[in-house]
Amino acid sequence: MANKTVFRKDINGLRALAVLSILIFHIDHKLSGGFIGVDIFFVISGFLITGSIWNHCQNNNFSFYEFYLKRIRRLFPALFVMLLACLVCLLVFGLASEVKIFGKAALSSLFYLSNMFFYYEVDYFAADAQLNPLLHTWSLSVEEQFYLIFPITLVIFYRYRNYALLFLLSLLAVSFLLSEFLLSLDASAAFYLAPSRFWQFIVGGLLAIYGTNIKLSHRASELISLTGLFALLTTIILYHEELPFPGILAIPPTLGTALIILSCNGKTIVDKILNQPIAQFFGNISYSLYLWHWPVIVFYKLLINPDLEKADKLILFFVSLFLGYLSWRYTEQPFKSISVKKGNNSILKKSGLLTLPLIVVLSVAIWNPDYLVKNKSNYEAFIDYPMKARIGKCFLTSQSHNPNLNFLDECIRVSRGKNVLLLGDSHAAQYYSSFVQYFDDSNISQLNASGCRPIISYLGKGYCTDLMKRAFEEYLHMYNFDLVVLSGRWNAFDLSGLIQTIKYLQLLNIEVILIGPVVEYMQPLPNLLSRFENDRNFASRASIYENRSELNSKLKEVATLYEVKYASPIDVMCPKQTKESCITTLENGDPIQFDKGHLTHNGALFIIRNIFSLDWQLKT
Repeated sequence: MANKTVFRKDINGLRALAVLSILIFHIDHKLSGGFIGVDIFFVISGFLITGSIWNHCQNNNFSFYEFYLKRIRRLFPALFVMLLACLVCLLVFGLASEVKIFGKAALSSLFYLSNMFFYYEVDYFAADAQLNPLLHTWSLSVEEQFYLIFPITLVIFYRYRNYALLFLLSLLAVSFLLSEFLLSLDASAAFYLAPSRFWQFIVGGLLAIYGTNIKLSHRASELISLTGLFALLTTIILYHEELPFPGILAIPPTLGTALIILSCNGKTIVDKILNQPIAQFFGNISYSLYLWHWPVIVFYKLLINPDLEKADKLILFFVSLFLGYLSWRYTEQPFKSISVKKGNNSILKKSGLLTLPLIVVLSVAIWNPDYLVKNKSNYEAFIDYPMKARIGKCFLTSQSHNPNLNFLDECIRVSRGKNVLLLGDSHAAQYYSSFVQYFDDSNISQLNASGCRPIISYLGKGYCTDLMKRAFEEYLHMYNFDLVVLSGRWNAFDLSGLIQTIKYLQLLNIEVILIGPVVEYMQPLPNLLSRFENDRNFASRASIYENRSELNSKLKEVATLYEVKYASPIDVMCPKQTKESCITTLENGDPIQFDKGHLTHNGALFIIRNIFSLDWQLKT
């Protein structure tokens, strides 16, 4: 059974590997698998927490009161300081919309529910979650939810300890299978929600309870620890965000961490690596460094440079390191000395005195952000722009979709004249209202689903692939469409599927119009215009023009080769074919886009008028 918990340098070194992989991944995505650092933390937490609880149960002195106070003492002070600093920064430099969503995220993180917030509240059309300074707190919430549930479970298991292994393995299996099942149903749920992550904590817990019974020779310890380190380094280097994760692909980093914890005995090569002073330093400050690195990156992108260069990345690394160290030295360390014995309520009192005023301010931020942020721009009205695309009816999103897909009477309009089907993802849906207005006597049908390009590869979430399968395999045969307009947020890897789709439609004698990409930005365009109204160069630096323009050229080649008509919005938006020439506002001063890439109704109408009036019409 588990022995008394002692400080282990190898585990502290693993923390260093975890936090550095996350930090470097967030600064520079070239370390594409750095996100698995979170999985390393989960296994470590499961090992340490389970070991501590089991030891106390063995000694018959486990106290829920002391356990949860230790968690508060360990995690809350540094979190509070970080939240307060972010709030002050947003009140000085932020927009009302940013303050409002920060208030929601901050409240959820205070109560360790931010993983649920980012899953349920931040949908496809919300302000970009990647620019929320509290996005990283989702993993802290998962850990706290584990801390809340698992101690009670473990105490019960201890009473029936002869069956504890069976119980724990059963929980592990259920959690893992749930993770794998959710990947096919809703990948965001698998990633953010705690039940699909608990199996990683349980792996660490099983090590804490039963790992000490495993005696390894020095040679076996060397081999196992090196295998574990190889698994971690391989996944950090080779994994990327497009992979289905967690699920089965989370096994290598999870087991890699477990193998190192199991086999390191102070004498292996991996021990020597993890025990180095630099590794111990980063391990010591890992929690504070994790807390501070993401807000530093977000505020730097928002306020200084949206397109990070080498110098920017070095600055971000060392500023994050500096603030992480300060937080560890002057926040974490002093609170460690506070006793958590029964009768000492100082931690609860101090936490309450700090939290209540913050909750009040955050509540004001949610309900009336204009009271806190006085400087308001006209562009801010477009930050929460209502997309005119019949969301939830003819345009399905992860937050709003009809699983039965019974919307044919409303979304498909076929009669005399030219029957047109607008098919694709949100970058097709953005044109619907402007199509109806511009081609007022045409029959415009709409079948759109977010995150799902209109190709017969059928890639995407369930509601999306269901719609595309029905569109291509049923509706195109059921209805007499004369023309299909294909539009989507195209990627280079869509080209082969797009070619197959064009051939398929041509076999059905259906005319095809292919709409190319729009200019995109690293931040929502209204935010850029609001914050840098007198510095349009900032918006230019924040544009993703080169990537979209290169893709535009490839799509033109496909359209020419297969003799379909091609509409190029990017050529209209950037008339000189340079990022500096890209139009950000219309004649009336409104932004042409309402987020990082989607057009407003008038923006889409502007594109359509400039393309169709010069070339061809949908009308017969």
